[in-house]
Amino acid sequence: MSELENFLKELELLKIEVPEPNFFSAGGPGDKENPLSKLLALFMGSRQGAPRWLAKALLTCLSDNGHFDAQKLAGIHWESIETECEVVCPDGGRIDLVVSDGNFVLGIEHKVNALIDNPFAQYNECLESYDCVTRVKCVLRPSHNKHEIPAEHKDWHNISYDQLINKALSLFGQDVAESSHTKWQVFYQELLLHLRSIENRKEEKTMDNKELPIVLNNYPQLIKSANLLKEFKAHLNNKGEQCLRESLATDEIKSTALHSLTNKAVDDYKVLRFYPEKWNNQAHVMLVFSESGLAKEGFYVQACIKESERWNLKQIRHKFEKITAKNWPWYPRDNESVAWSEDNNLLLILSAWPKEATLESAMVALSTLAKWVQENVFEETSHPALEPS
Repeated sequence: MSELENFLKELELLKIEVPEPNFFSAGGPGDKENPLSKLLALFMGSRQGAPRWLAKALLTCLSDNGHFDAQKLAGIHWESIETECEVVCPDGGRIDLVVSDGNFVLGIEHKVNALIDNPFAQYNECLESYDCVTRVKCVLRPSHNKHEIPAEHKDWHNISYDQLINKALSLFGQDVAESSHTKWQVFYQELLLHLRSIENRKEEKTMDNKELPIVLNNYPQLIKSANLLKEFKAHLNNKGEQCLRESLATDEIKSTALHSLTNKAVDDYKVLRFYPEKWNNQAHVMLVFSESGLAKEGFYVQACIKESERWNLKQIRHKFEKITAKNWPWYPRDNESVAWSEDNNLLLILSAWPKEATLESAMVALSTLAKWVQENVFEETSHPALEPS
C-alpha cells in the first residue's frame, strides 16, 4: 500500500467538525459588548412586538440559584416586561441593561472579555431609584471571562452564557407553544447559537493531539492529496465542458471557476455549474456530487431555467416529468421529485440521477439533459422534441 493510501486511511478515522455558522457571527456584532447587549435586550423587552424569552430564561436562572423568588417568577406577566439599555446613573455610570415590570427591577452588567471593574456602588444607587419591592443584580458573561466581582459587591450574582443558553433552550418549546411569534423563533435560536460560539471560543481547538501527529508524519502525503483534489476538480470542469460542447455543438461553454464550486444548502453536496453562452444566462446545467459519499452515491445532474415570455415553465416541467418516465439515461431517485419551482415560481429546477454511480454515466446524463433543454426551451417550438434513442 502506498504512503498516500496509508495516510488516507488514517485521515478517514478522524472526525473533523466544522462549527455551524450563524447570522450574528457571520455579519453581526461578533463579541462586541454594546451591540450584543442590544440584541440581548431585544428578547428582554426593549422593543414592543418582540418576545421576552431571554428575560424569562435569565430570571429563571437567578431563581434556580436562589437569587429570585420562585413565586414572584411564576406571577410575572411577561408582556409587561420592559428593558432599557445603557441606563445612566446619577453619578455618571451606565448600567448595561435594566429589566423591570414595576414590581421588580433587574440590573445586568454584561461582560464578554473586559475586566469586571465597574462602579457597582453607582449602579446600586441607580437601581434604588426604581419604585420596586424587589431588586436583583447579575453579571452576565461567558465562562472564560474569569475576572472576579469585587468582594464588597457579591450581591451582584454571576450568570454564565452556558447557564443562560441551557435554560433558554429548556424553556424554548414551552415559549414557542404559547406564542404566536414566528420570525422571532429563528432570530432567537440564531442568537443563542451565537452566544454558544462565544461561550465555547476558548475551548475551540485548531488541532488536537490525535490530528497533529498525523499531519506531522504525513505532511508530504497531505500535500499530494490536496493536489489530487485540485486535479480532480479540474478534471470535472474540463470533462463537463467537453461533453456540453459535443452535445450542443458549440465551443461557447462558460463554467464556474474551480474555486467557486458552491455548497448546496443541505448536507455536504458540491455543485459545478455550466453556462452555455447561447442560453444567455437564462438557464444553466449543474453537476452535483456528495463529498462524503462520492464513491457510493456518485453524481446527479440538474438544470435551472428562468421564467421568460418566450416559454412556459409549467409546460416545460410537464414535458420533462413525462419524458423522464421513458428510457432515458437518468431515473427518479427514491420517489424524489424530478422537477420543482423555486423563487416564487420564477425558476424551474430539473433533476436527474444517472443510472450508474459513475462519472461516465453522469456525463452522459449531463450532456443529454443539456441537449433536452436546448431543444425544448431555446429552439423553435416547431422543432421536434428530443426523444430517447
